[in-house]
Amino acid sequence: GHAALLMGGIVGYLAHEHMSLDGVLQGPSSTITNQCIGVKYVNWSGLEFCDDALTKDKMDIICGTYHCYTGKSYFGNCNCSYC
Repeated sequence: GHAALLMGGIVGYLAHEHMSLDGVLQGPSSTITNQCIGVKYVNWSGLEFCDDALTKDKMDIICGTYHCYTGKSYFGNCNCSYC
């Protein structure tokens, strides 16, 4: 949820509509420290900050993306999204 809200735009709007802010306000999840999945920012003095990142798969879920595999060539398949 935290990463989706940070995306802003339609993704942030959709995330805000379907979740509470309580967990989001606690900051980055333990995924950052336990699995090293996220983004790293370095400020002008070299101090590093880490935060959650939204994977493409999770963004596709939020946006309602679906894939149609028709068995044809690459151009015969469709990838559709509401975002």
